Amino acid sequence: MFDPEMELGTDRTAWEGPEESPVFRVAQLALLLATAEESDIAITNLDRLAYFDFFAANPFIMLDGESAKKDTNDRLTLRLAGFTDGQVTYGSIGHRFTTRRERIRHDLALLVGRGLAQVLADRYAVTPAGAEFANELRTVHADAYRSAARIVFKRFNGLSEARLRTKAEKLLGKHWLLIDFLADVTSADTTPGGVATT
Repeated sequence: MFDPEMELGTDRTAWEGPEESPVFRVAQLALLLATAEESDIAITNLDRLAYFDFFAANPFIMLDGESAKKDTNDRLTLRLAGFTDGQVTYGSIGHRFTTRRERIRHDLALLVGRGLAQVLADRYAVTPAGAEFANELRTVHADAYRSAARIVFKRFNGLSEARLRTKAEKLLGKHWLLIDFLADVTSADTTPGGVATT
């Protein structure tokens, strides 16, 4: 069975939430990649992967008021899936995204190292073993996350990199940690295999 850290669970640190657990984060990332594969979505760089993962885990953030009908429908879908509006402290979302973005490369490397994900020339993708692993995750949270990921793909997959970044900054707020971190990586190559995307 999947075990990204041999000593997980043996420390005595205080529980800070599921996003502090590498097992939880990696399993959630496997769900995202598997859902993308099922939806024929190509996740072409680390920024896109981090945005999609964060919004799927915190889906009410993306209900932006631009379309009342779309927001109403998506809010209902999310509530039926088990999400509640009060799950995020909205004053901290910029910081939480920055933290998630910093961890995404490590978590993806764990998936790749265990044969559950692969880095292709033009995208990050789940492997057959990864799809099987994700399919075995049948918890309420896993099912809710899949539903949220599908909404994220519908809302954001068609956006260019620049438009997605602008949209994300609007939704996350101009938290100083977020701005500082994005400024550091705008010139970095975060595409699979170093292949530029448009």
